[in-house]
Amino acid sequence: MKKKTKPRKNQAKPKITPATILASAEAKVYYKKAIKAGLLDKDYNVTCTYRLFAYFASRLSEKLGITKRRLADGSLANKWKPYEVKFGIKKGTLREGRKSMIKEKGTFTPKGYQIVDRMFKIK
Repeated sequence: MKKKTKPRKNQAKPKITPATILASAEAKVYYKKAIKAGLLDKDYNVTCTYRLFAYFASRLSEKLGITKRRLADGSLANKWKPYEVKFGIKKGTLREGRKSMIKEKGTFTPKGYQIVDRMFKIK
């Protein structure tokens, strides 16, 4: 007769981080869509403007539940580092792209944002 083992109380559960979420099967579905739309190449190199990629990253974060905290303007606060690491983007590039666009236009809608909205079925 096999003895049932009880999980230890101090046994660590797998830690869910933005990096592990970005490696998930659900995230890969959106990477394939991004490749088809021309935002990434097949090796996951960014092929669009960093502003547009920042827009994609913010929508993906929202969809995957990476970002939950809201900023004063009601938009979601993004965690850029996981995207910078995964896609080989210089630190601060995505944050600055978003920030400069909002400063220029008052809103974060880079050229081509409709492509991303269609990916995520946003009207």
